[in-house]
Amino acid sequence: MGHITKIAAVENATAIWEYDPTRPDNRVLGGSLDVIAAIRTLAIKIQASGQRIEYFHSTQIRCGLPEAVKIPLHSNIRWGTAFKMLDQANKLRQPIALFVTSADEMYGPITTLRRDNRLLKHIPWSAFKMVESDWLRVIDARDILGVSQVIFILLQIGNDEIR
Repeated sequence: MGHITKIAAVENATAIWEYDPTRPDNRVLGGSLDVIAAIRTLAIKIQASGQRIEYFHSTQIRCGLPEAVKIPLHSNIRWGTAFKMLDQANKLRQPIALFVTSADEMYGPITTLRRDNRLLKHIPWSAFKMVESDWLRVIDARDILGVSQVIFILLQIGNDEIR
């Protein structure tokens, strides 16, 4: 499982480095950044600031959710945390879209890439705008992780019975 995480990290780093903010049609996702990494990045960056947390909560309330929640972070050690993160993000599609749409103006770029202390490019929040095909990949990844959890539990039960 560790090699899968390493491959995804390399692919994601490449997608961000190749991102061209001057092209209006370019998005970090655009089929190249893995949706688990995209959702995790959004969750980390939103939760890194009290102002962003507050604004994200207010977008949830404006979208009609009864109470604001946060997107649980995925730890690279336990795949069950990825399932929970993707499941919650899918439930928060509308607030995430609203947040990403307005975050550039409110907070500036999501990150800035530098090499040798020189500014290379700013990556805007809008680069993480997710379209329907991205959300379908979120759902697929969530469902695969959900099935793998069931299989893991069944294997664990089978191993316990053998002992």
